Amino acid sequence: MDKKNTMKRGVKIYIHNTNEYFDSIKEAAKELGVSGTTIIYHLSGKQISPTLSHLMMCRFDDNSCLDCGVILNKDNWREYDKLSCYKICKKCHTNRDKNEAIKKYNITIEEYNEIYDNQKGKCAICNILESQLIGKKRNLCIDHNHITKKVRGLLCDKCNRGLGLLNIENENDLEKIIDYLRVK
Repeated sequence: MDKKNTMKRGVKIYIHNTNEYFDSIKEAAKELGVSGTTIIYHLSGKQISPTLSHLMMCRFDDNSCLDCGVILNKDNWREYDKLSCYKICKKCHTNRDKNEAIKKYNITIEEYNEIYDNQKGKCAICNILESQLIGKKRNLCIDHNHITKKVRGLLCDKCNRGLGLLNIENENDLEKIIDYLRVK
């Protein structure tokens, strides 16, 4: 199959900052005042052009989740994913993140679910419900001790980052911070 046929089967050039679509590289090149080769090299990563940073290639022949096949709409498709043409629904995106984390920390899905149930779906520090999390990181993070590698619990992104940035691995580290706050 040649590139021209692929282009006609639902691949478009998308400019995310102006929300414009072009049906072909030739059409996009003409509109943007660059050569088609420049666009091809930029999109393939061979020669990144800062002036084309707003440009991406998207498939538009199907508007369904790559994992589960559900039709994507404004309620189940994250705004950021729409802009990057990443065709995966919110639920599958969360499941992918969760599965990657579970593999990384060498625990089973059953162990993860047990921790989740014991914490009632809340962050172990601030008690925010996972369903109330907003932003890019919408699921609880697996917290672990960086020295022993043992999983401690599930935290929201803010609490997890806070522990990491403060380099808190044990009670002594936390006591130093508490002592400091008491003095001031």
